[in-house]
Amino acid sequence: ATRRLLSQDGPFHVEGGEVWIESLSCREIVKPLGTPLLVYSTARLLDNIAEVTAAANAFSCPIRIHFALKACYLGGVVSLLRDAGLNVEVISEYEYLLARRIGFSPAQVVVNGPAKRPEFLERAVIDGVSLINVESLSEIAFLQSLGQRLGRTIEVGIRINPLLSRRLRGPFAPPGSKFGFDVPSGEAAGAVRRIVSSSSLSLRAVHCHSYTRQYRPDAHRAHVAAVVKFLRRVEADLGIRIPVLDFGGG
Repeated sequence: ATRRLLSQDGPFHVEGGEVWIESLSCREIVKPLGTPLLVYSTARLLDNIAEVTAAANAFSCPIRIHFALKACYLGGVVSLLRDAGLNVEVISEYEYLLARRIGFSPAQVVVNGPAKRPEFLERAVIDGVSLINVESLSEIAFLQSLGQRLGRTIEVGIRINPLLSRRLRGPFAPPGSKFGFDVPSGEAAGAVRRIVSSSSLSLRAVHCHSYTRQYRPDAHRAHVAAVVKFLRRVEADLGIRIPVLDFGGG
């Protein structure tokens, strides 16, 4: 993979027997800073953003791209993503405050992650984030109570875990998960019913993050198919419509 990357005519290349990153050789970069050193290429990031944005724009349904902030906290990188028009996904209050400080509006933020503090959930609701994906019955109960206290309906998504074969899951995703609600056991359908029956919650999305270090297209197709199958079943059973699919993983 490294040879393929360096053989391309792009920000990373070999010139005069040295590896270059944009207009600087690695020797020049490490001379004042030493090693080990992690270097980000603005040109490569912009190329990646343009590629994924073009793919999203070519699809018939509207797609919003949210960068997982846990992947990089560097202000320069995250500011570049903001300037390029991307949104963010956060899994902690620290990440949320970082996103806000860098200039993302609450409407550009999706809140994910387990064990969210009640104070963080309340702040996210009051600020008006784009979406909160719930991962436990305790989060559902807290947000239901919060909605009643604030006199408003809170829009939420629900994180589910469909059962996929070991071949598709890969070595980093066990059949069950401490994150979200499992589909095969009926836990996910039960959580959907609980949200739908609440007068202070509105189910807007189904969220799934099934893979880590999975690069095979067929695995991601199976991931999407499993989530859509669950979505269609609960929509038919309960007579509802869930307008958003939220996919994560890589």
